[in-house]
Amino acid sequence: MRAEAADAAAMPFYEPPDLAQELEQLTEVLYQLPMGLARCDADGTVQLMNPPIASLFAHAMAGWTSGNVFDLLSDCFPDLRDLLASCTLPGRVFEGRRVPMSSPLPGAEPTWLSFTAHKLDGGRFSLVVQDVSAEVARERQMRQAGAWIAAMVQGDSDYLTCRLDAVGRISAWSENAGRLTGHQAAAALGATAAVLFAPDAPMPSPHVASAPPDAPDALACAVADDAIGAARFAGRLRRARRSGWDLDEGWMRRADGSVFYASSLVATTDGAGTESATFALVARDMTHRREAAEALRRLTVSDYLTGCYNRAHLFTAGEEELALTRLSQRPASVIVFDADRFKSINDRFGHDAGDAVLRHLALVCQRQLRGGDLLARLGGEEFCALLPDCELAEAVAVAERMRRAIAETPVRHEGVVIPVTASFGVVEAPTSDASAVTLARLVRVADQAMYAAKRAGRDRVEAASRD
Repeated sequence: MRAEAADAAAMPFYEPPDLAQELEQLTEVLYQLPMGLARCDADGTVQLMNPPIASLFAHAMAGWTSGNVFDLLSDCFPDLRDLLASCTLPGRVFEGRRVPMSSPLPGAEPTWLSFTAHKLDGGRFSLVVQDVSAEVARERQMRQAGAWIAAMVQGDSDYLTCRLDAVGRISAWSENAGRLTGHQAAAALGATAAVLFAPDAPMPSPHVASAPPDAPDALACAVADDAIGAARFAGRLRRARRSGWDLDEGWMRRADGSVFYASSLVATTDGAGTESATFALVARDMTHRREAAEALRRLTVSDYLTGCYNRAHLFTAGEEELALTRLSQRPASVIVFDADRFKSINDRFGHDAGDAVLRHLALVCQRQLRGGDLLARLGGEEFCALLPDCELAEAVAVAERMRRAIAETPVRHEGVVIPVTASFGVVEAPTSDASAVTLARLVRVADQAMYAAKRAGRDRVEAASRD
């Protein structure tokens, strides 16, 4: 007994930890982490946010007063609320989801952010955010380099090579180029390479009947003065001058009028970075991979519910399209619309019915648009359409057709007929000081016009002022 007492006396006295001090130390560590960290409740109310978050979202936080993370990320990550709500058990919700955040500077590259979310106890969530723009840029460069090397080392006939002068005219034409396209060297030399591309080719099978033997040469008959195709290829030449290369995928045109899907690389050969730079064009026939590439593209750029474009793709591709319209001094318009009284539809018929309504809106409105127009879901029940080569009056007429088509075709879901209407706002991109106009600004103006339509009674179209 005395020995046990002696052993007990020799043991160090246990002191319970100072929990408040440990929590303070843990919080300090979290605030010093190099990546952004935030904690919020199920409604998005922020409970904790470390300084790197403020740095990553500096321009978004300038007008952020609600303290709600869903509001803060509504422009770059509108699906966040739905993704978190879909998680019912504690654990990882998603990991490494990449999202582009547009820059406040016109023409600047977006910042790519990686989001990882976990559901904690008590219905709380943690978000870890990292800037992965450099990693995305490296991956893009590796894909470009890989495409270049693959095209140069493979000796089969499914790729073409030709040389271009400083303005994009074909100055040298290879045998492979003739085999793949059917264009003879005599006709190809001196022609602009833009006519090899078919930017508005139809989506079904690329094979069409061959031209008759006495048909004039396709290069001479191609739409050489096609402003859209010429402007797009001129943009590729500018990007190649600046960065050394430009990689893209799309339809190309054969001499017989048929088209094929190709991955094409434009790279500088001499005078890189100068206006006198010359180029090499390498294109590889990717028709056999078209379906797989299209499926992957849909996953990247499409809205998971409606199948139309997602918000991120709208702002990425839309800014490029606006730049082309400014370059060619063409008009462009934006339409923003959403379903009227959508909450009451969800409350009365259920969320499955609400999803059916959103899919119906996307389908009906897509049928009213042209092939080159962009239709995207902004988030919730709100959609946006970008219409290149479209003045305000024409865009208002398109919006009116969309409004009427929605009102005249109620949704049928599980034997129930659900009448639906929508309100529309329309704006035309100004031609004066056009370089300062971003797609985000046009969307905001059209959104304001849409809410004016709702205040005026719903189921109507309102055009924004040209001022």
